Amino acid sequence: MTMPRLSARACSPGPQYHPVMGALAPVPRICGREAEIGALGEALGRVASGGPAFVLVEGEAGIGKTCLLAQVLQDARGRGMQVAEGRAEELERTRPFGVLAAAFGCTRSSPDPCRAAIAGLLASQGAGDLGPITVTSDPGLRFRVVDAFTDLVEELALAGPVLIGLDDLQWADPSSLLTVGALARRSTGMPVGVIGCVRPTSMRIWPAVCAGPCTVRPASGWPGPGRPPCRSPST
Repeated sequence: MTMPRLSARACSPGPQYHPVMGALAPVPRICGREAEIGALGEALGRVASGGPAFVLVEGEAGIGKTCLLAQVLQDARGRGMQVAEGRAEELERTRPFGVLAAAFGCTRSSPDPCRAAIAGLLASQGAGDLGPITVTSDPGLRFRVVDAFTDLVEELALAGPVLIGLDDLQWADPSSLLTVGALARRSTGMPVGVIGCVRPTSMRIWPAVCAGPCTVRPASGWPGPGRPPCRSPST
């Protein structure tokens, strides 16, 4: 699937992000993005029909990616989908699983046992004088957290279609990107969608997140060497 390159134009202020799955204030309809909205609408249709969809929206800073993401998340809520959303922060690039923990509201005080368990894994403590065991110091723990996130999404998908919206992925930590890649590989036949927004220069994210059935890119091609080809839903 290809998408015309986003052009620079005024964009309505983006929505307020919440660290839990829930409702947002209404988002004004976007004008002049018919091709992009249509392509993302097709992805929503696949999720609503019981299949996976993984989409990357690529564009320069300030060009309107956040507004586009807000629009598609609102449309997903209108279809009755479960929606989780998060935004990666530049100053938190070393916080493991930061954007996903925020998107799903994974805190130790969460009433959901799955989310509380994930928060517990992220705050694991060593015995005696060993100090804290972190997902960066213990690869085994890191993959336990990856599995816990994928299990959470699979459980949610059993109840109905799930859409995950992730903004500013160029700032995302490696563990979050690893998890998104795992979701892309493990969600075959499940109503799970991931829509991520990223700047064109973020080549480091492609190995982790381009394994999904659908990647949206500018029609003019990747602006640099080494980028993977766009995959269509049939591949």
